[in-house]
Amino acid sequence: MRLRSPSRSRLTTVLVRSISPVKDAAGPALALVALGEAATGLALLLAPAIVARLLLGLDDPTGVALVIARVTGIALIGLGLSCWPGSTALAGMLTYSGGVTLYLALVGLGGEWVGVLLWPAVALHAVLTGLLAWAWFRQRTDCD
Repeated sequence: MRLRSPSRSRLTTVLVRSISPVKDAAGPALALVALGEAATGLALLLAPAIVARLLLGLDDPTGVALVIARVTGIALIGLGLSCWPGSTALAGMLTYSGGVTLYLALVGLGGEWVGVLLWPAVALHAVLTGLLAWAWFRQRTDCD
């Protein structure tokens, strides 16, 4: 049996107490920013041409610009989720990795933009999504 040193325990308590007020004060602001990023991501995913027109003044973005905008949208949704109070970085990364896996696979199946690394990227993200899902389910069962 390993005994904890009293000084280490006190140091941990002091660190946790010093961080907690900052986290509590940032809660509402962080929630607002997380909501804004996730909403922007959803808009980029569902209507990238409208966002490009409003944000950048582009009349008609097409082609690969739409693909990049949608991947960016997926990333912003993951960022928003990971920053949401009570959520975790794991949930955000799982959302991003799963979303980008599905979207890039759809792009590949469409056949118009298929580079040499598209399918390896899809496979890599599928593996990462599986690992992240395993960690997420394991974390949830450990908490129960």
